[in-house]
Amino acid sequence: MSLPDRILDRIDPAPDGCHLWTGAVGQGGYGNTYFEGKYVNVHRLIAGAVKGDVVRHTCDVKLCCNPHHLIIGTQQDNIDDMVSKGRQKKGALSDEQVIEARKLYADGRHAKEIIADLDLPIGRSGLYAALYGTKYGHIPGERHRKNKGWT
Repeated sequence: MSLPDRILDRIDPAPDGCHLWTGAVGQGGYGNTYFEGKYVNVHRLIAGAVKGDVVRHTCDVKLCCNPHHLIIGTQQDNIDDMVSKGRQKKGALSDEQVIEARKLYADGRHAKEIIADLDLPIGRSGLYAALYGTKYGHIPGERHRKNKGWT
């Protein structure tokens, strides 16, 4: 299978416009694929980044590969974005919050709405990690993979 086909096969469009990576995820929470003898971040491939470039997600979702949500900038641009958007929030979810968030997402609710309605202490990247089970995988129940079935 060609690289473009491998990438397209692992992208899942979300209701909020993000194209979520459903393949391998690296330690930093970004999608990875094998390319030219090594694993690389998918969003960097899609954005056409070269060594030294910082690829910024305008949507703030690490798993997003939508080229319209990716811009190349500097590390300072990235830090400024983080601070201006309050993205440096860190928090943990209870098992009940994860289960409720998964139910709401399965019912078609948007990630931003779920975060606001449940007053979650995380951003969209953290929520998608909980929905997909890349975080909070210990919590039983269905993990959402839209168009890929339930796992």
